[in-house]
Amino acid sequence: MPDKKVLAGIIMSRELWLSRPFPYSEDMLDDIVQAQTSFAKRFHVIFVNKDQKELLDTGSSKVKAFSDMIQGNLAAITNEVEEIREWLPWKHWRRYQGFDIDLEEIRLEYIDILHFVLEGLILTGMDAEDIHRYYTSKMEENLKRQREGY
Repeated sequence: MPDKKVLAGIIMSRELWLSRPFPYSEDMLDDIVQAQTSFAKRFHVIFVNKDQKELLDTGSSKVKAFSDMIQGNLAAITNEVEEIREWLPWKHWRRYQGFDIDLEEIRLEYIDILHFVLEGLILTGMDAEDIHRYYTSKMEENLKRQREGY
């Protein structure tokens, strides 16, 4: 099991959260996309232009750097998934007794995954509106598939 994070120092009370200097608007998705974009810019990441459909010159160093960033991003997501697994009794051959599942730790790992998923979407040129449009379009398709016995 991984070490516990110090929750008291990470998760704000609702009152503190509402009073924080972090920008807050009625569009919470846009808030977190803007925060993640600002955070990613600190690391000089390569962003694809929003209207760009593909990286044109596949031999360029920019494509290599972009590919390396996406690969690193996927590795981070995979690592966070494994951290969640470590908080769960997943060994089917073992009898777990007295094993408590810590939902707060699992929630924090999912938030870490969300950070990396958002970064990946931002790297590919998406903003909050794009993410919402793609998500709702895909959800409609998933619901259609479910109705049709996919």
